[in-house]
Amino acid sequence: MDLMILLSTTMTFLTPYITTAGEEFSKQIGKDLWGWLKGKIGTILPNNPSIQDQEYIMKILKEELDNNYSLAKELLLKLDQLQKSYPSLCDQTVMNNADVGKQVNLKDNYGTINL
Repeated sequence: MDLMILLSTTMTFLTPYITTAGEEFSKQIGKDLWGWLKGKIGTILPNNPSIQDQEYIMKILKEELDNNYSLAKELLLKLDQLQKSYPSLCDQTVMNNADVGKQVNLKDNYGTINL
């Protein structure tokens, strides 16, 4: 398990919640993840996070994940659960009434795609 990828994915999910920008839907996934993290390491996380706390939160999460492999495994499972609970945040649908010469359907891709 690559902890930097885990950390990066976690911060991607939290950013809309922390910044209070973006759609309500994406805020909800961040809010759910924030509540889960507060339950795990709440005493060292800010009560009302803001964009100014983002670097601090990332630093704390990195320290916790580096020192607690069990937490990292739990977080990986939580992120997977959130992705399944909020599929439209992770999926894209393109509809076209014309003839399609080529079509590519992507789901659960975590790497680079070259077409």
